[in-house]
Amino acid sequence: MSLPPYLPTEHEKKKVHEIRDTLLNTVENMLSENKIEAKIMAVGSTAKDTFVRGDTDIDIFVVSSQFKEAYRTFQKQVPQGRRKEGPMDIWHFKKDGYDVDLVCVPPDHPRIQTLIHTEFMNRNLSPKQKQEAIRAKAFFKSQGVYGAEIGGIVGIAVEELIRRYDTLEKACQVLASSDEIPFLEDPANPERTLLASIKPVRWQQIHEVCWGLIERKRFAFKPYTTKDYLLQKGKDWEHLNFKRRTDRAIDFHVGLSSCNHALHEIRNREKEVKGVCDTFVFDLVVVSFSISPTTLPKTKVYCGPPITMSESIEAFRAVHSNAFEKNGLICALVEREKTNVVEWMRELIAERMKTKGYDMETPK
Repeated sequence: MSLPPYLPTEHEKKKVHEIRDTLLNTVENMLSENKIEAKIMAVGSTAKDTFVRGDTDIDIFVVSSQFKEAYRTFQKQVPQGRRKEGPMDIWHFKKDGYDVDLVCVPPDHPRIQTLIHTEFMNRNLSPKQKQEAIRAKAFFKSQGVYGAEIGGIVGIAVEELIRRYDTLEKACQVLASSDEIPFLEDPANPERTLLASIKPVRWQQIHEVCWGLIERKRFAFKPYTTKDYLLQKGKDWEHLNFKRRTDRAIDFHVGLSSCNHALHEIRNREKEVKGVCDTFVFDLVVVSFSISPTTLPKTKVYCGPPITMSESIEAFRAVHSNAFEKNGLICALVEREKTNVVEWMRELIAERMKTKGYDMETPK
């Protein structure tokens, strides 16, 4: 009987183990030669055998009070790498086709919890549950809702859901039955939820795809594509494409924040406008929004100070000759500068993305 397409083969697992263990030895020797004391440990899905077939990420944590020296050592001795953008000292490079992150942190860093997660799941997930965790990750990846870098569910959260509820279907039942993002206790920190990475727009997607799984009882494991994303959004959404600039997480954050900033600016001027933003990162950064109304009347009622403020009233009337009283305020009928809200949003998003260094990609 052939393996499901998402489960790694024995050959792939053996290759991952060999590369991972070689890297651990290499890192240990590098640091030892430079008299740097450190705890070195593989973390993440490749350290727990909960990775989906074809995933090529190997994460190694280097925990040391000399973490800066450790990082500089990797810079010198692994020159083919580069710094991974963000607040942490992460040296990124490729090894035999695998993406490798050497994460250098001090012993009191919050991300030390990642080490606890690896040890905890290796102790508490049965071999059958590990396979089910891989199946669950394959499902969420196929639906475009997996990964903190796009505001989705993270691997450790998927593993904890399977540890608690045993199957993907039962885990989805819990998620789909919750109106709000539930609190999923972090084994390394009971006061923290493992679902903190999920953005509201992605939570709505998780809700929908979980109900779909419960109804259909199956899913197709395949890469999530731009076409899938656009189909999920439907005709009420507008999309702008920008060229990639940096890591996926940063590209996502810049795109989403630019859209939300534009929406906030419009709503400050036009209170009746409502909308929602999303962003997804493929080969391009796709910034999306759905907004209503899409057009506004040419004129609107603009109200100023209360009619009791005589001096302010006079100043208002000097500017607005058609002023009138309404609900205790002095008001006037004024022309709007912009009525096409869709074009307004597109202009503001493009302008903000440009200030962040992102060039728009013209559709072909």
